[in-house]
Amino acid sequence: MHFTFTMCRSSREQPACDGGDKNTDVEQKCMCVIETRTARTSELEAVVKMQEEYNKYNLAPRDRRKHGFLSLVTDFEKLKVLNDDLGVMVALCDDRIVGYEIPVGLHHCDDIPLFIPMREQILKLSIEGTPLTAENTIISGQICVDKSYRSRTVGEALHFGLLERLRDNYEFTVVEIDELNTRSMHFSQEKLGLQKISVYEAFEADWHILGQRISDACLAGIGVLSEDIVFSDSHSVL
Repeated sequence: MHFTFTMCRSSREQPACDGGDKNTDVEQKCMCVIETRTARTSELEAVVKMQEEYNKYNLAPRDRRKHGFLSLVTDFEKLKVLNDDLGVMVALCDDRIVGYEIPVGLHHCDDIPLFIPMREQILKLSIEGTPLTAENTIISGQICVDKSYRSRTVGEALHFGLLERLRDNYEFTVVEIDELNTRSMHFSQEKLGLQKISVYEAFEADWHILGQRISDACLAGIGVLSEDIVFSDSHSVL
């Protein structure tokens, strides 16, 4: 799924965080045209830089609590493998990367130490009575939106666009979130519709595994995006 849409910002300042409340009582002014699509290799360095910028070790404790954080930085070569295999989803404004979501197959987890215990947990779990396997499950992975573009449906466009692209090959998607990352937890549940299915401890943190059936998520995503996005005159959708 490829989106091109006009992102608007109200004349009153909005919260710079995913899932923030929208203020419908103020005039909306166009900010820029946002495009979401699969990343080009030349754009992956910008994704790595965003990972570094929003990594928890580079954020003040107050910012981590208020805006959320990332727990992983993926080096360029690993990111290129993931992009070549599954396609990293990116959001662009004026040709600048302002957001991304990285899918990870269970077969990739050996190369990402943080995901090794997660994979072990996933293979013990079920969604709606169906066991999760490497063949039917994709980790929809790390999602990040530049703080200046949050609360404007960019994260939703990334996630539901990614799932639409992967739905023919996978039945379920899962993510894991550090228990201390309450902002990301709220966004994943309230905006993306992921449900908690397990919690485990690893790397001195408690990790919540959330999941959803991809076909159901795509149907829900159509409604979310059609309500919240103001599309430009030239766009490709669904």
